Amino acid sequence: MDQVSITQRNPYGFDADQQRVFDAADEFARRELYPLSTRMDAEEWWPPEAFAKIAAAGFFGITVAEEDGGLGLDMVSAGAVVQAFGRWNHALALSYVVHDNIVLDNLYRNCNAEQI
Repeated sequence: MDQVSITQRNPYGFDADQQRVFDAADEFARRELYPLSTRMDAEEWWPPEAFAKIAAAGFFGITVAEEDGGLGLDMVSAGAVVQAFGRWNHALALSYVVHDNIVLDNLYRNCNAEQI
């Protein structure tokens, strides 16, 4: 079966940078997050090292400006990471999006310089 890129499945497409983000997140999630999913679902277990691995791979702070320690990418790129993670481990994808987007992105966008 031929592999289909996300751009071919998405009628709106990603730009080249967004596609690279998706591909990197997809490969990471397949390799690191997918092997955890069966045990997580069967035992309601949480892998304590998962967020450290996600952080080490550079997937936290997607929308935070580079000068503040983030990647400085757009919300589409952030969504691409969640989509890729969700393909391989839905529970970790949900927890990740809460931490990186709902909490971190909102705090970053709504705090003043002193609070950051």
